[in-house]
Amino acid sequence: LHAARSICTNLLVPLVCFVKLLHRYVIFVRGQQQAAHLLQQTGGHAESALDMAGYVEFQHSYRQVLRAHKSALYAQRSFWKVLLHSNVTFTAIVKAFKHIEATRSRADKMYQTVLERYPLNIKVLRAYARFLEDVKNDPWSASHFYTEADKLEEQEGAEGTDALAALGSNQGVDATGGTKQVDEKTSAVCVINATGTIQMTNKVLLKMFGYRKGELEGKNVSMLMPQPYSGRHNGYLRNYQTTGVPKILDQTQEMVALHKEHYVFPITLCVTRVSGVGAEAMFMGVMKPAVEDSASVKAWVMPGGVMLCVDARFTDWFAKSPIDCVGRPFASLAVDGDALSG
Repeated sequence: LHAARSICTNLLVPLVCFVKLLHRYVIFVRGQQQAAHLLQQTGGHAESALDMAGYVEFQHSYRQVLRAHKSALYAQRSFWKVLLHSNVTFTAIVKAFKHIEATRSRADKMYQTVLERYPLNIKVLRAYARFLEDVKNDPWSASHFYTEADKLEEQEGAEGTDALAALGSNQGVDATGGTKQVDEKTSAVCVINATGTIQMTNKVLLKMFGYRKGELEGKNVSMLMPQPYSGRHNGYLRNYQTTGVPKILDQTQEMVALHKEHYVFPITLCVTRVSGVGAEAMFMGVMKPAVEDSASVKAWVMPGGVMLCVDARFTDWFAKSPIDCVGRPFASLAVDGDALSG
């Protein structure tokens, strides 16, 4: 029986090797087919095809490294869950520590591999900085990678400034005057397409709304507006595509914007169409902060008395964060007179 098992094992070894080789060949063939398909989609331009293939490869690598990062965090959470039990064995603690070390080591190796391939990618640098800070408890090394990411962001911001300045000079819009020129150093600028997807933002807008570079591109511009404006904005864009009749283009209007921390603030906004028509149209919005009354706070309330949003000073007055106020009855902020007198 032992001899028969040995013979079977020896027969299976070349079969397994053949399967691995066949699997690699299938991957190679699929890669070649994908490259040919990308080349065909880009009209025969090899550089564009390679760029698109490289982008897909980066997204895959980035998702893989984030999964490993998340696994390391889950391992830490599992360790603390073990300690919550009333009876904790030494074996369970050792097992939890080993799991933490294994997931951390695997994530660190994946990060190193991705960083070798994409050493100047801001998203990867910031993700690794968070990994060093949260998983490896190394804030000093994390600060180094944060600094590198900030430097690269400033360089890209300078390049983006030239593009936005050229875009504004072609159309000549101004948030204060309507049709002059854009001061990109003091005005927040956002470029969207016909569906409301953000294509480009400048550093002033990111600072004004509390976002980092890369967090807004590809998202819908309605995320920068409170309700009910955010729910209606896509409808306005569709109506413009259908009718071609502008309602707010090339007009300076006072509006409210939604910060990342869920509070609102007043702005002046001027929107203009910079290129294309219909579904191919591109729009640029130029914003500046409006003057606020420091002696008052504001809350936006539905006809039924439910709060939609509040401004930044609301927390100082009512000790409630902006996100806690959304959806609450405005009457809940008032104090019962009898209870107050008692």
